[in-house]
Amino acid sequence: MFCAEGLIWNSREKQFLKAHAECQSNRITAIGDDTLKKLSLGHEITSFEASKHILCLVEKAGLLDYNGELNRKEAMMDLNIITKFKMDEIVKECNVRTYDDSEDATIFKLFVCVCLKTHNIY
Repeated sequence: MFCAEGLIWNSREKQFLKAHAECQSNRITAIGDDTLKKLSLGHEITSFEASKHILCLVEKAGLLDYNGELNRKEAMMDLNIITKFKMDEIVKECNVRTYDDSEDATIFKLFVCVCLKTHNIY
């Protein structure tokens, strides 16, 4: 069960590190096409499957509230309201490609930011 009041960084550090390691080892990429997503695991999958996979990673990072929805407001507050420019910069550093109009891209960017914050990269 996740905390509905926001993120608890200290208690989730191990989950962040594990999720980050999985992200890096799989070099996950969300490619923005409304009907098809492709993760760089050598196969194409549907948007639903891609969303499910990315949400699984977000869950491992502890970013879901008690309803199972991404708690963006709390997460962005905890990330000191990162600008779009900074988001893009971080995503580039992670060697990840996303499209801004994609729901998956928003979720994935947030996930990447959390992973990097855990490592005190910025």
